[in-house]
Amino acid sequence: MPVTLAPGISGQVPSLSIQYSSHGANGILGQGFSLSGLSVIAPCPRGGGGRRGRRRHL
Repeated sequence: MPVTLAPGISGQVPSLSIQYSSHGANGILGQGFSLSGLSVIAPCPRGGGGRRGRRRHL
């Protein structure tokens, strides 16, 4: 089941979903439920990151 989220800086939106398995362990959302798509979006320091001059600061 997808989770609808508001857009963040520069329109970036994480893609999260709730998953259920009858054989699943007790997760952060309860018995058999898990949250997928957990990742990190972190800003690069100014002057760092980017490739070949195609830097885009948030």
